[in-house]
Amino acid sequence: MGAITTQRMLLRLLDRLLSSRKTLETDLPAQGIVTLQHQTGENRYICHLLYAIPVRRGEKTEIIEDIPTVADVSVTLQLPDGRRPAKIYLAPTGEELPFAEKEGKISFVLPRLWCHAAVVIE
Repeated sequence: MGAITTQRMLLRLLDRLLSSRKTLETDLPAQGIVTLQHQTGENRYICHLLYAIPVRRGEKTEIIEDIPTVADVSVTLQLPDGRRPAKIYLAPTGEELPFAEKEGKISFVLPRLWCHAAVVIE
């Protein structure tokens, strides 16, 4: 069994085990990273999305040669404290993103991701 087959099998297994308890879902490609940070002083969350394609050089070195733009990245998450956001926007531009709420989860679409985006959830 190949690595991709094993990965897909494990992802399906995790989907079934977690079911509705998943706290984050995205369609970001495989090399993508999503983190959620709580800023208590500002009483908000920051959702960081990163995407680049690293290339291995030597035994332990990875470099980034290409950073493709990814369009329409969907994110669905459940905030740890269960709060309902008043607005969601991109930092530092302040461009608001439309969002939806359903069953305690919020969903939004990031129109364009080039390397990094910080989405503020207030």
